[in-house]
Amino acid sequence: MLLVGTGLTAVDLALTLDRPGRTVHAVSRSGLLPQPHALTPAGTMPAPEDLGSSLAELRRAVYRHISRAVRTHGDWRPALDSLRPHTARLWRSLTPDERAQFLKEEGARWNTHRHRMAPATAESLTRRRTARRLRVYAGRIVGVGVGVGEGAGVVGAGDEGAAARSGPGGVPAHFRPGGILTVSLSGGRRIRAGWVVDCTGPGPRLDDPLWRSLFGSGAAVPGPLGMGVATGDGRLLDARGRAERPLFTLGAPRRGELWETTAIPEIRVQAAALAQELLAPLTRPARAARRPRRRPVDAHGLALSTHAEAAAAYRTGLDRVLKVRAAAEDAFGRAVTLDPGFALGHAALALVGHECGAEVDVPRALADAQRSARERADERERSFVDVVTRRIHGDDGDGALLRHLEAYPADALALATAVPTIAFSGINDLDDAYALRLVERTSPVYDGHWFPTSLLAFLRQEEGRYGEAGELAHRALAAEPAAGHAVHALAHVHYESGAHATGRDWLDGWISGQGRGAVHRAHFSWHVALHELALDDTAAVRKRWFAQLAPGRVTGVRALVDSGSLLWRARLSGSWRGRIPAADVLGTVAQEVVERPATAFTALHAAVALAAAGDLAALRRLRDHAAGADEVQREIIVPLCESFAALVEERFHDAARGLDALLPGLRKVGGSAAQREVVEETLLYALVAGGRCDAARRLLDARLDRQHAPRDRRMLAGLPV
Repeated sequence: MLLVGTGLTAVDLALTLDRPGRTVHAVSRSGLLPQPHALTPAGTMPAPEDLGSSLAELRRAVYRHISRAVRTHGDWRPALDSLRPHTARLWRSLTPDERAQFLKEEGARWNTHRHRMAPATAESLTRRRTARRLRVYAGRIVGVGVGVGEGAGVVGAGDEGAAARSGPGGVPAHFRPGGILTVSLSGGRRIRAGWVVDCTGPGPRLDDPLWRSLFGSGAAVPGPLGMGVATGDGRLLDARGRAERPLFTLGAPRRGELWETTAIPEIRVQAAALAQELLAPLTRPARAARRPRRRPVDAHGLALSTHAEAAAAYRTGLDRVLKVRAAAEDAFGRAVTLDPGFALGHAALALVGHECGAEVDVPRALADAQRSARERADERERSFVDVVTRRIHGDDGDGALLRHLEAYPADALALATAVPTIAFSGINDLDDAYALRLVERTSPVYDGHWFPTSLLAFLRQEEGRYGEAGELAHRALAAEPAAGHAVHALAHVHYESGAHATGRDWLDGWISGQGRGAVHRAHFSWHVALHELALDDTAAVRKRWFAQLAPGRVTGVRALVDSGSLLWRARLSGSWRGRIPAADVLGTVAQEVVERPATAFTALHAAVALAAAGDLAALRRLRDHAAGADEVQREIIVPLCESFAALVEERFHDAARGLDALLPGLRKVGGSAAQREVVEETLLYALVAGGRCDAARRLLDARLDRQHAPRDRRMLAGLPV
């Protein structure tokens, strides 16, 4: 006998089929058998409150929880048992890639520890393994041959691993009289068996006429990762992602959406919910029976035109956007996979592809959003799809976004898009005062939520109100330690107020903790490096650049803005000896982005990187592009390129004169004061190199009046009297 699978089904069959003189073989990918229950229950413990929002965070939290259980109870079982009520929610919070990774790396270990056997069963199994009547292997079936001998067949307990199904006692079978199966396993082992039994678990059987008909007609589709079928709270979803037919399922077919769904407690809950769903039309008044089902909502109470599972994935994506965390596009992608007619999910996917550089087929996502909005969406969702369409096509996207926020101030994704931050470029003509009014006007509908508080913190520091900005940032972080906008605001507060040692230590700790899932982690590393540069810790600057900001670790526009500018600033202050690898940074950025940038902000950093590389020809091409671009590029970037070219050619007086004239209008370029400061530092270098030490001294004195920086004190002390 060969059992395919080594879970509880295989354990039951191994004991049932055991006979003197008979060998039962069992094979699975892991070769692991279920763990036994404890002889005496060790007690109970609550699940952790914060299990994280990514697989990596969840894994760390669960292992810490298990360690606490072992320390407290001397047993790991209470920790796993405490997670049972939360398993479906945690599974839904993972992206498709994270689920696949979990199944590959943790699935077998989870199953053997979560689904345990009785101690007496474990003892019986041990005796049979010792007697060699049960043999367990790790591997995969790679081939099956039929020899001559006893009758042979294959029994299917599920839908995986069986080429045919057969069995005694009337079970439909593919039976070969007089045959012995020779089963080849990966690794070269061969097993001769009269029967092969599939113990991999139940599921939709493709040879079943009902399931074959449902799949063939599009009334049912495979579930997430191909496991089970797609449902909306147990109701089958069709090929269009709709739950129009009164077709329901429960148990194993819902495995893809719930993961833990085959045990009696979970099935009992599903059965009760299904019974209520079926009986509801009979027990409520006729008028009430015609009311539409209440739609799920986002985290801020706005209705979503989709089912619960897709709404949960959308909320995960929105949460990641608001926290400035990675993989928002994965969550939005999962939402539209679960519900292909979910307009808001498609629009969000197109938005993060267009605005944030996520790997998204933006034209397709936008077309799907527009189609879905026509078929099924409310006024707010149609308005947001229109906003995204206009922003992508450059057709009054800013105006449409402001009008949308006037009508729907609680739309957090729209608010995140409107305010210029680390995540979004924002509305082009939105000055700081208007941005502040926008956030202040919309904040009341969020009832103290950490997201608008973190935006307000960033805007307050832009006003120079560092004390208030710091308080707001700490308030947001107390509510949500992963709030990226609050972290960004606090990084600027520390830098602009000269708290470099405090800022370095705090932000470095956050990056290695909560910040490990941040989408702009390189920018936070750049902030720490600025502190190290100001502290004149040259060794730390070089170490951080190569560890966190070097080409390969950072690419694209982020490489210009963070990696390239830091190199230039380190060279200007004498903190980087020898060749600076500016050309390596430029090699990670598309030539079109460097020489024909769409915004003045990108153009400024392209000019910095080209100056650092000494590439005069590319600087002139960038200057020519800026001369025919928008007003800000014509007004600021053209003379900036000319000044940088003068610096490269060692015409320091011309460079200093041009750069000094640019400082008053530099704010138009966008970005933060800390980013634009690179121009002032280039001016300082030109003044010193050109022998204008009195002017350099005045500039350094002014900088030291703004903030304490040992680097500036060292440079001031080094000026000739």
